[in-house]
Amino acid sequence: MTATVRTTLNLDKNVLKNIKIIAIHKETTQTKIINDYLKECVEKEHIKEISDNLKKVNPNGLKEMVGVVKTKKPTNAVELKRKAQLGE
Repeated sequence: MTATVRTTLNLDKNVLKNIKIIAIHKETTQTKIINDYLKECVEKEHIKEISDNLKKVNPNGLKEMVGVVKTKKPTNAVELKRKAQLGE
């Protein structure tokens, strides 16, 4: 179980109304909906930040970096990328 923190937020009335409708439709709590949306946005922002930092290091994109790492055995780049994004 993850640790939780209690806080107070001042939300736009219409946003909270929509969250309530979504929670009812999905048969869950407003807290879960808000947490899920916040996690999704934070992850997207984190990935965007990483991407922006890579562009600063190599403004010409990642295509120039293809083949800069050599391995002794074949690797699945898609799987490695997924693991890196998940922090594994």
